[in-house]
Amino acid sequence: MIKNSFSILFFISALLLALILDGCSGSKSIQSFFTKNAITIDGNINDWEGSLHSIEGENVAVSVKNDDKDVYIVMVTSDRRKIMNILTRGLTIWLDPEGSDDKIGIKFPLRLEPGTFRDMRTQDPEQRTVFDEEKIFNNLIANQKELIIVNAGDIATHAFDLPASKLIEAKLGYSMNQLVYELRIPFTEKNSSAFGLKAKPGMELLAGFITGKFEIGEFRSGMQDRPGEGMRQPRGERLAGMPGGRGERGAGFDMQPMEYWFTVKLAE
Repeated sequence: MIKNSFSILFFISALLLALILDGCSGSKSIQSFFTKNAITIDGNINDWEGSLHSIEGENVAVSVKNDDKDVYIVMVTSDRRKIMNILTRGLTIWLDPEGSDDKIGIKFPLRLEPGTFRDMRTQDPEQRTVFDEEKIFNNLIANQKELIIVNAGDIATHAFDLPASKLIEAKLGYSMNQLVYELRIPFTEKNSSAFGLKAKPGMELLAGFITGKFEIGEFRSGMQDRPGEGMRQPRGERLAGMPGGRGERGAGFDMQPMEYWFTVKLAE
């Protein structure tokens, strides 16, 4: 009886552990849509209506499309803190074709240098604690003019000026409280020296969306004087006049990086 009880307890514990590990490490599966028409990379959601996959509870949606020559990726969010993290700490999209060592990362937007993002207030002395979200976000987007490709070891292999590059396209757009990220990257043969994703229609790839990590120095570089006070306001705290909306806090920062993984089946 005691032996049977221990066996049952061991089985239940092993089952629970397996479920926990599966929930932590698993990635969702999404199907790419085959497109006959090239998608315009303009930071607009128009080409993606009806194809977005929402991430439950995250206020984020993604989608993938492909044709015979290119892969197209979009990510959309209206979460203010995620938008701020993407635009200030940078975003890397990892693409890892099945059964290969051809994993690459697309770094765009790039992480801001310390001190770049200092003044989030209006110039009116009477309203200096009021944030203009749309202006802030679009100014941050306008400063993003470079895209970097890294290998599996996070070492840079290519750098592209945007929007001049024709080999790869990426674009951010912000309007109506929504950030849209669009990317186009070409396919290339596995043994080719040409730039591109070493994959082809019909293959599977693992796709990851990861923002940069929080660094304690960000608070120091973001401290600002508040008018008429000897105190300093740490960047990321909500100031008076900052709209929250739908129960959300203002456009501050999340300490934890954003990280989502998907198994993508490319369309044929």
